[in-house]
Amino acid sequence: MIKRVVALPGDEVRVRGGRLHVNGCAQQEPYVARRMGYRLGTKRVPDGHVFVLGDNRDASCDSHVWGSLSQSLLIGVPLCTYWPPSRVRRRRAYSGSGASTTLFGRRLSLSRSRRQPASQARDEMN
Repeated sequence: MIKRVVALPGDEVRVRGGRLHVNGCAQQEPYVARRMGYRLGTKRVPDGHVFVLGDNRDASCDSHVWGSLSQSLLIGVPLCTYWPPSRVRRRRAYSGSGASTTLFGRRLSLSRSRRQPASQARDEMN
C-alpha cells in the first residue's frame, strides 16, 4: 500500500476544517481532490515513526485510523505517479532512493530491503 508521508518524528499533526495542519501550519496539498470530512485532534509523531495519509483522504485506511507508522515498516519511495494523467511523474521526480530518502528537508532511513516479501511486511504490521 502506498501512502504519503505527511509528518516526521516530533511533528504535531491535526485535521481541522477539512485541512491538514503540521506543526500549526495548514498544508498546501494540490494532490488532494477534496477537503477531509473528518476531524483529528493534535497528535505528536513519536520517535522512530512517521504519519502517513492516502491521497483519497476520506476513503483511506491510514494514520488517521491506526496512528503513526513505525519507520521500520517503510520499504521505499514510489516508482512513478500515473494518475491523474496531468501529474504523471517518473522515478527521478522523487528525492531519494535506496536506503534513505529526503522528506521535508530531513533524511529518513528506509531500514528494510525493498525485496522483502509483502506477506512478511503484512505480518509485521499485525
